[in-house]
Amino acid sequence: MKRIIFTGILCLCVWSLYCQRMHTNIWLSSNLINNRLSFYGDTTNIDTIRTGINIYNNYSSVSDSIGNLLIFSDGFHIFNKEYEIMENGDSLLFNSWWVWGMVQLGKTNRIINGSLILPFPNHPNQFIIMYETLDGYPPYERPLGAYYAIVDLNMNNGNGKVIEKDIRIFQDTLAPGTIQAVKHGNGKDWWILVPENETNCSYIMKLDETGVSLKHKACMGDMMEEWYPVGGQSVFSPNGKWYAKVNDKEQLNLYEFDRCNGEFITYQKLTVSDEWWFGAYRDPALGVSFSPNSRYIYVSCGKDLIQMDVESTDIQGSLAILDTLPISNSFNYFGPSCLAPNEKIYISTGNEYMHVIENPDTAANYSHISLFSVQLMYPLDFAIPNFANYNLGALPDPCPTVSVEEPLEAGIKVYPNPAGSVVNVEIKARGVFGVIDLQGREILSRVLTEEKTAISVGGLVEGVYIYRIKTDKGAYYGKLVIQR
Repeated sequence: MKRIIFTGILCLCVWSLYCQRMHTNIWLSSNLINNRLSFYGDTTNIDTIRTGINIYNNYSSVSDSIGNLLIFSDGFHIFNKEYEIMENGDSLLFNSWWVWGMVQLGKTNRIINGSLILPFPNHPNQFIIMYETLDGYPPYERPLGAYYAIVDLNMNNGNGKVIEKDIRIFQDTLAPGTIQAVKHGNGKDWWILVPENETNCSYIMKLDETGVSLKHKACMGDMMEEWYPVGGQSVFSPNGKWYAKVNDKEQLNLYEFDRCNGEFITYQKLTVSDEWWFGAYRDPALGVSFSPNSRYIYVSCGKDLIQMDVESTDIQGSLAILDTLPISNSFNYFGPSCLAPNEKIYISTGNEYMHVIENPDTAANYSHISLFSVQLMYPLDFAIPNFANYNLGALPDPCPTVSVEEPLEAGIKVYPNPAGSVVNVEIKARGVFGVIDLQGREILSRVLTEEKTAISVGGLVEGVYIYRIKTDKGAYYGKLVIQR
């Protein structure tokens, strides 16, 4: 009897963990009659559905906890669970490109990662659809601003209605292929990131119960030059610690991200390839994905598929080529990629096939690449879906609500801040001082027995941390910056 109960609990836990990933279950691609992928356990279902639109590059969706479709968008329209255009969901940002793309090319918004769907905090069954305007004509078109719409699924018997759309957040020339989001450290709100075109800056927005607002412009690292408007891809790691972006000029920018303050902490420029030509054709279709455990990053470099270990002390030195494709034509490559609910990574090829990384949580020799192993009904072009990690929780310790300079409480001081090798803590009562990294791990702890205690922090790498002081009156938090 105990064995039956234990087995039942184990199966329930495995099913619960699987259901947590089902919000990213439905993948669509191709034109008019669309490929549809869905994932249930180890089974990948492939069929078709007629939507009447060409999903060329831009696709985002969200499903419920058991994988049933709720909403999807191609950046020009918003669709309901019946694969029909939602009420008021037509003609997002109607402009000259909309006419050119739909009428002249017969294609929709072609920005990879150009839309993203997020739950609206404290608004049950409402969602925010982020998207970018696109203007100009091929090959010189660029995103020129960030916008959002609000969908209410409480309306029209669950099919929803777009209650507001084309709400402009800001206007600027943006890098293509770059709308990404990660949960705030409080586990409820969201940080949304969109890089500026050909600079080292990104716009950081916050989604909370009041809507989307621009918080600041963060600049760090090297400029990422963009050559092709649909080339490149960006992604956050599943644990929210890392943000990565690749472009079509062998560059990978890797950042550590502060989920409490919406800021970059550290930066590395990594080189992933120096061969970018298919005969006379330059291949702009690059991809980047993280493993489910957030340790390994996979970069599609045309004919090469590359793995790097972000936990290595030498990330550049950890580069390993997992596989190399023969150069036969421009439709035989490693393109944009995405982590699926079954914890495998699927990679587009530009034709009707997809490659699969079967064991992405393992090192290069064991990750196992299945080339051309998924055959779709129709070519998918570059249409790889764009998802956020909807199930990322709050940090174990709450985000500080005070500034660096502000004292936590009368009689408590922590200085200097930023600190180099030593931080001083002044407190009138006994307590415990701890330093917590942005993954919620306590990495330093000291008992405070004097009114002033000098604590060595020379062993901490430069970056942003949270400090905590525990006394018999409670716990007090602040942000500690290590800078040398």
